Amino acid sequence: MARWCFSSYSLQPDGYQKVNHSQISALAAIDLTIMSECILIGETSRIAAVTKFRQAHPIASN
Repeated sequence: MARWCFSSYSLQPDGYQKVNHSQISALAAIDLTIMSECILIGETSRIAAVTKFRQAHPIASN
C-alpha cells in the first residue's frame, strides 16, 4: 500500500517556500504536519484520526 502526505507551499517574492501553517488567519492555528498525519491515520481509523486532531487542536473540538 502506498503512503502519501501533502506539503503546503506559499508563494514568496523569491519563489515558493514550504510552510507548516496556513497563512490564512482563520486556519493558521492548524499544524499542517499534524493534519497530514491525521489523513494517513484516517485511512485505517477515522476515530483515531479525529482523536489525534482534537488532542493537537483543542479549539477545533468546541
